Amino acid sequence: MFVTFLREHKTAEADDGVMLPWTIADKRTTQQGQSPNYQILIDQPVLESSIGLVESFNQAVDDFVKQSTDSFMSMSASNKPLPTEIAAQSNRLTIWYDVLATSHGIISVQLNEEVAPVLSANYDYHNKSITYDITNSKLLQLQDMFKSDVHYLQALSNYVSAELKRENRLDFPENVLPNLELNPVWNLAPGGVLITFDQDTVSGHPMGPSTVFVPFTALPDDFREDWPRLYR
Repeated sequence: MFVTFLREHKTAEADDGVMLPWTIADKRTTQQGQSPNYQILIDQPVLESSIGLVESFNQAVDDFVKQSTDSFMSMSASNKPLPTEIAAQSNRLTIWYDVLATSHGIISVQLNEEVAPVLSANYDYHNKSITYDITNSKLLQLQDMFKSDVHYLQALSNYVSAELKRENRLDFPENVLPNLELNPVWNLAPGGVLITFDQDTVSGHPMGPSTVFVPFTALPDDFREDWPRLYR
């Protein structure tokens, strides 16, 4: 059974203190079932705005939730029957979000997925980022952060790899650039860009996603000049 309700998000002003012409509502959904036992807990953002269209943002969130839920249900259905002593336990899917930037008509959120299978000692984590220009009704891409004439992926890869190596979190250096090229999880944040890699992508330690914050000042010749000015 699903139980869904909306409530207004407490975020009502931008990073710089300016009141926002839009709101975020929490859409919370729960579902549970048997044969096999499972639980689904979802907390997703719903964007409402008086200054621009929001369908693309909300659709991107819905797509992530559906893909995650479908994958989880398929995994649960394919599992073998549980031993009697743990038969009452449930596979669990949890989805939640974090708002990382809210100012100058742009919102950047990170969607987080945690899958906890009964028969696994480790949880699986996956992330998706959505950075949205509300004024222009546009989903921003990583390349929008950089000047058009720079090889931003290589510059970004070099910085991220160096930071992960410095912190002893880089076990698979060959996975940094391909992930930045194919399916980057990035967020705009005050002062720079946050890069997130799924668990086990760049580090072999089962400690969840790996993140690297890239300050605008770290790549001053590559980032567009307006981002450091707007997001100090």
